[in-house]
Amino acid sequence: MAALIDKYTKEELEKIINQSTSMQDFLRNLGYSSNSSSTYYLVRTKLNDLNIDYSSLLKTKHLKALLIFNVS
Repeated sequence: MAALIDKYTKEELEKIINQSTSMQDFLRNLGYSSNSSSTYYLVRTKLNDLNIDYSSLLKTKHLKALLIFNVS
């Protein structure tokens, strides 16, 4: 059985990443109902295999707030 992420092209995945605010949001946008460690590993491995940058999804809300308000 194919994983949900296998149904998407590289371009579609990049578009979904750009529309997502976090890894959990990205997983939900792909159709996953869980963000278990096995799901995260599967998705991360696929993104790495396709050379897709997903670093924007790894920032925490706290760090984003610091960046927005330029707090050091």
